[in-house]
Parts: sequence; structure tokens; C-alpha cells
Amino acid sequence: MTISNNVVMNKVAAGECELMVYVFQRPHMRSEMLHMELYVGKGVLDNIFEPNPQTRYDEEIFLSFPERWLNVVEERSLFARIGIYYPHLKKLTIKTHSVYIIQCCRSEYIRIVTPQSFDKSELPQESDEGVLYLDDCYNMFSTNGINVVRGPVK
Repeated sequence: MTISNNVVMNKVAAGECELMVYVFQRPHMRSEMLHMELYVGKGVLDNIFEPNPQTRYDEEIFLSFPERWLNVVEERSLFARIGIYYPHLKKLTIKTHSVYIIQCCRSEYIRIVTPQSFDKSELPQESDEGVLYLDDCYNMFSTNGINVVRGPVK
């Protein structure tokens, strides 16, 4: 079965839904800063890809590296499934490094995130030694008004 109608992309094109896909190049997927964030949006993914999906009424969805939980076919079906099971969606934000997700949306909805002191010659390539990630997986959530403690507490 193929995707015959991509509801989310149709809504985005009509101005009824805001879409932004933040692309991180070579993210450090095992970073402690991302540990809990990777679960953001997992409930949405469970709903749309597990048996017996339910129609939900959320108007805003944020997904942090959904490829962590999806196979390739699910990644390519992501926008279509969200459109079907979240018909009231007004804003969709995705943080990813998946080429499959990126290929499913138009370039005007994509922003590539790089460190401020980024030099393309430093972009890690395949290697059997050294670090192969950029330390740029910035947390996408505001911590204003929340006491955040890092390190040992006395």
C-alpha cells in the first residue's frame, strides 16, 4: 500500500499547520544531555505505529530524533500517519538527523543546525579512530523558571 494523501503536508502547504524540521549533522546520540529528551514524542510514535492507533486532538507535537524509535518505512510514513491520527494539528516540530525524514519535506521547512564555530573541514567522516560526532545536540527546551542542577549536589 502506498501513501495516497499526505494530510500534514497538504495542511502545511495551505498554511493551516506550521512545520519546522531541525537537522543536526553527526549528533552525539549517546550524550547525557539527550538521554531523557529522546523520549519526547515517543507516545505519538507509539500511537501512530502500533496496532489500534487512536485519533488524538493535540494541536502541537514535538519529536526529538524520532528515528531512534522507527524503522526506515515508518520514518517515510511519519508525516502521513501524523496527519491521519492528529487531525487538529497546528504545529509540528521535529529534531532529526534522518535522511528519510528530511527527504519527506520541502527545503523551506528545514533548518540545519551547526555549532557557532563550525568548520566544514572538521565534519567527521567514516574512521576507525577518533570522535565521529559534533557536540551540537542542543536541548530544544527552555528551562526558564525551572531549577536545573548539573553535577554533584551537596
